[in-house]
Amino acid sequence: MGVFERPKKSGIWWARYAGSDGSEHREKVGRKSDAMALYHRRKAEIRSGVKLPANIRAKGITFAFIAEAGLAWSRQHKRDYHSDELRIPHLIADLGHREADSIKPSELDAYITAHAKAPATQNRLKALISMIYREALRNGQVTSNPARLVRMRPVSNGRIRWLTDAEESSLLDHIPSTSPVYRAAILIALHTGMRHGEQFSVEWGQVEMASRQIYLSKTKNGSDRHVPLNSVALAALQSLVPRKTGPMYRSPRTGERLQSLKKNSGVAALIQ
Repeated sequence: MGVFERPKKSGIWWARYAGSDGSEHREKVGRKSDAMALYHRRKAEIRSGVKLPANIRAKGITFAFIAEAGLAWSRQHKRDYHSDELRIPHLIADLGHREADSIKPSELDAYITAHAKAPATQNRLKALISMIYREALRNGQVTSNPARLVRMRPVSNGRIRWLTDAEESSLLDHIPSTSPVYRAAILIALHTGMRHGEQFSVEWGQVEMASRQIYLSKTKNGSDRHVPLNSVALAALQSLVPRKTGPMYRSPRTGERLQSLKKNSGVAALIQ
């Protein structure tokens, strides 16, 4: 089929194929499934007339290059890609200058520990880096995925605890009066229980004021559901100046979609 393992029993697989001019090409990939996928992709490119460079997997390809490609993939394939848009620029700033194939699992493990506090957040960061390398592997840009060897952090589910009335009042008292959108976002979060990704992906077309509910079509488990609105959540929504279309939350500074409460430094300090 055009794939082979070398050295034998090493787990390192290669894709081998003939170019349009009859010349033989070999690319070192990693897993057998990735090598097979790359083989079929290259054959399709050759049939469609795409001219392949002499050295497809150029040495020295940077982490920044594969991270940008990973972000493009995320935007195309993931429903909740906004968190990736926030995290990937930081990864590029810290690791972008490094050759992607030179970064070791131990380095990634130390980086994740240093840049994420909670175990669940550390696991999400590991998954993001793994996705970046996985897509680079499929495209023949790296030889392995070092994030696969980074250990998962044990996560304690703990108990679910709601804020008391006094705690809610204290939290709201600390929100700057100049940030009404952030106050509304916190009230809606507290009184609907929506996940962060759900809340900040809502469009006005999903808000049903008359029936006092929000229709969610992009939930974490893939199913649709309606979120009821009590009087507090409804009043908070009305304070946002409802529109017919567009994102429910807009940045008070730019007017663009607001993707996180952490965009406001005052609010960020309260929710760490």
